[in-house]
Amino acid sequence: MPKRSSKTWRRTNAHVTTWLYRIVVNLSVDCARKRRQRFVPLENAEECPSAAPGPQATAEGSQLEAFLLRAIAALPPRQRMALTLCCFEAMDCGQAARVMEISLSAIESLLVRARRTLLAQLRDRGFLEVRKPRLRNGSQPRLLTLPKAAPAER
Repeated sequence: MPKRSSKTWRRTNAHVTTWLYRIVVNLSVDCARKRRQRFVPLENAEECPSAAPGPQATAEGSQLEAFLLRAIAALPPRQRMALTLCCFEAMDCGQAARVMEISLSAIESLLVRARRTLLAQLRDRGFLEVRKPRLRNGSQPRLLTLPKAAPAER
């Protein structure tokens, strides 16, 4: 380290750690400047892939949207209203319950039933995969079986 830096530190009343930290930061900034890549001429640049979805993804998205709209329209009226208020009108459950004039637990129950119905229909139509639950280590969970109790003697 240059002596000039140490003399500068002694003249100010800063802590040694503050002084060392500043030196490390300056060295890091200098290294980053040296490593910075320069601009590449457009002729040498690679083609960037488009972020827009492809035709197949667009068609699948349209099919999914149309299916969901039909499935939501087919829900029972109270489930449809609860789902619309909470998901599309951005109301929380309390606000939606007041609009529908029902209890908070009732609106939550309607939402659960509506979501279960929609998920089941999405699975049936092949829009969602049916996945088996897995443990963190990747193995299948084992069902616990209880031993059969011996018959009670009289």
